[in-house]
Amino acid sequence: MDESELEAIREGIANALLHRDYLRPINVQIKVYDDKMQISNVGGLPDEWDTEKILSSHSS
Repeated sequence: MDESELEAIREGIANALLHRDYLRPINVQIKVYDDKMQISNVGGLPDEWDTEKILSSHSS
């Protein structure tokens, strides 16, 4: 594994932890397979957001 692959893994894990919804009791999941790694962070849109709003121009 080269340095760029390690950097991508570090960034994926950091993003999953930093963007986790800490108000909900849901864990970040990291699954390691022979040929891939899967990082999951279950989340959702805030109540006042819908698909149309997320696809439109907005401050975030």
